[in-house]
Amino acid sequence: MNSMNIISLLGGLGIGTILHSVVTHFLKERANAISLTQEKKRDVYLGLLDVYYKRVLAEESSQESRDAFRHAELIVQLYGSTSVCELTRQFYTIPDNKHHVLIDKLVQAMRRDLNKV
Repeated sequence: MNSMNIISLLGGLGIGTILHSVVTHFLKERANAISLTQEKKRDVYLGLLDVYYKRVLAEESSQESRDAFRHAELIVQLYGSTSVCELTRQFYTIPDNKHHVLIDKLVQAMRRDLNKV
């Protein structure tokens, strides 16, 4: 091997290391972003379930509980999956005696959404 081949080989190894470092950095950043998004969704979904419980299951019908539900619904529209948003909107259109069915469907949709990566 002559000196040019050795220099070319060393140069190639250096570029490969740099490219590996850059790709690894971006993959870690992407994984962190996905993790943060999943954590945010989980927090939003827990917040919705909390106000849903207070509003429907505990039969608290104060203006404060209605406002809290509306606020949680808006946040779900921002972070939630399409299926979770659609089910949340159904709260206003179904009879009161069917809310337990809706909450079951809502929890299933939330689980599906949080388990996908």
